[in-house]
Amino acid sequence: MAQRATTAVDAAAEMIRRKRCQQSLHSFALNINIPGAPMDALCPDEDLVGPARDLMTAHHALMYQKLQDTMNTPYGRLMLFLPPGAAKSSAANVAMAWDMSRPPHQQGDKRLIMVSYNDKIVAKQSGRVQTMCKSPEYQLWDDKVRIVTDAKGEWSLSNGAELMAAGILSGITGSRADGILIDDPVKNREDADSELVRDKTTDEFNDSIMTRLKPGAWIVLILTRWHESDLAGQLLPLDYDGRSGMIRCTDGMDWDVV
Repeated sequence: MAQRATTAVDAAAEMIRRKRCQQSLHSFALNINIPGAPMDALCPDEDLVGPARDLMTAHHALMYQKLQDTMNTPYGRLMLFLPPGAAKSSAANVAMAWDMSRPPHQQGDKRLIMVSYNDKIVAKQSGRVQTMCKSPEYQLWDDKVRIVTDAKGEWSLSNGAELMAAGILSGITGSRADGILIDDPVKNREDADSELVRDKTTDEFNDSIMTRLKPGAWIVLILTRWHESDLAGQLLPLDYDGRSGMIRCTDGMDWDVV
């Protein structure tokens, strides 16, 4: 069967779709294949690739909206508290791929940093972001992946956007970032119950991560709350009662807590 010729209506529809994906993280997530996204409700989060369209739930849509709002806000601050298996890492990866396609808030190339509980897991997440950036769907922006140092630890796009990935206890060094996303700063309840691990994590956040921010940079903290004195607990005020919304935290900043 002969392939149908592209019409003016088709071209206009494609232009609208591309514009929506550029402006909306939620639309972007619905139109790109996501590495690690489960193919159905019973499928574990493994090295599979699929669209989010069929499995997008209300909490996924809320995550994408909050991530977009934070990335669009100078000095944006966001904490997302979610249980294991809530697809929070997949949402984080999609958000990083989307933001890398956009121009920085200030002059110069955009630089983003991904952080997790160790180098291996965050390199895997960075690799998934890179997979999205290499996909045909991502060529909405015609941005090509260009390796900087290695395949997953640090790389950039042809638009100048760079992504660095590091474990939180590895010491974050180098150039300052336009945005930092921390996904699960501790591995599990056992680590969260360790006062030593909690103290080291908090020290690295204060001494390394907070010193890597450009003026106006955003921060996202996504985690399962295993312990009340975890990193989020160190930031939240003493009278925090579990509510969602804008919360003035101990660092003097207003964080959107969900």
